[in-house]
Order: sequence, then C-alpha cells, then structure tokens
Amino acid sequence: QGMLLNSLVALGAHPSPILAGHLYMHLSSTQQHMHANAPAGCSWLNHLAPYLLSPLFGVPSGAYKLHHVVMHHVEDNTWGWDLSSTEGFRRDSLACFAFYWLRFLLVSAVELPLYALRRRRHRHAATAAASMAGGWLLTAVLWQRCALATFYTLLLPYLVSSLALMFGNWSQHIFVDPDTPRDDYKLAYNCLACSDNPKTYNDGY
Repeated sequence: QGMLLNSLVALGAHPSPILAGHLYMHLSSTQQHMHANAPAGCSWLNHLAPYLLSPLFGVPSGAYKLHHVVMHHVEDNTWGWDLSSTEGFRRDSLACFAFYWLRFLLVSAVELPLYALRRRRHRHAATAAASMAGGWLLTAVLWQRCALATFYTLLLPYLVSSLALMFGNWSQHIFVDPDTPRDDYKLAYNCLACSDNPKTYNDGY
C-alpha cells in the first residue's frame, strides 16, 4: 500500500501540494493581512502546512520559507550565498548535478541555519534549526517504532521531493549569462503558455 501511494503521489498529485505551499509562502510574506485577518484563535492554523504537513510531502519542517523565500529569492542564484546556486557547477554534468542534489539532501539542515546566522537573521536561524532538528528527531523515534511506515511516509517523500526540487532549480537556472549573471532575465527561464502552469499556480514564470 505504501509503495502504491507513493507511486501515485510521485506520478500525479505530488507537485500540487508543494507548489500550493510555494504560493502560500510568497503570499504570506507579502500580504500580512492573511495572518492579521484570521478568525480569532485560528491564526495557528497557518503553521500547520509549513511545520506539520510539509514533511509528508518531503519538505523538512520549517525549512521552505527560509530556503526559498528568504534565501533563494533574495540571493538570486548568487554563488557563495544562495545554497541552491547553480553558478559553480557544470550544468551539463550528471556528476555535478548528483553532488548538487546530495549536498542539499545531506547537509541543508546544517547549512541553512548557518546561512541565516551569516545574514544576521537570528530568528529565522533559530526557528529553522529547532524545527528541522525536531523533525529529524521525530523521524528517528518513529523509525525505531516502525521503520517501514517511517520510510514510506517520511523518508521516501524526502528523497523524491529533494530530487525533484533540486532538479527543478537546476533546470530553471541551467542557462546563466556569464557577462550579466545578476540579470533576472538572463539567469532563469520562463515557460509561457505552458500546459503545466494552470496546474502549478503559474510556477513556470
């Protein structure tokens, strides 16, 4: 059952929950009234998806906003600051992509809070470190209770999602103009009139 569930998620619905979270993180960062106008006593519900539900889709607890909104969009693929930058890699090399993915897979839980500290974003650093450490600690405890269930519900989604997310970013920034690498029009591609855009909240732009 676990294998069937994960196969269906990977083949069909998998991108939608993550990209819904992507949209929500951007909106919540720019439209503070989403939190201010929440019904009395219900604002805590805004934390369910990024902290409790996201690990079920392979995104570490509390990591997405810091990694994507705070770091990636601000640093804009800049080597040395953006931990998901493609600038230092050969984008036509499978070995380079494997290293790129494995770095994210294995050490992002350490590098991400350290990045926030370097940028003096202490609250983000503390929140990310605590939530990711708590998430992995819970995963270890659940592994002791039932390894098979933990693998299918938490570890396999993490493997699949990290590969998909890193391949997506690798592909999006595969062409970078070496003369003007900071130009937003020359460091990423845009998919216009793409059939995937209505299904992914216009993620192709």
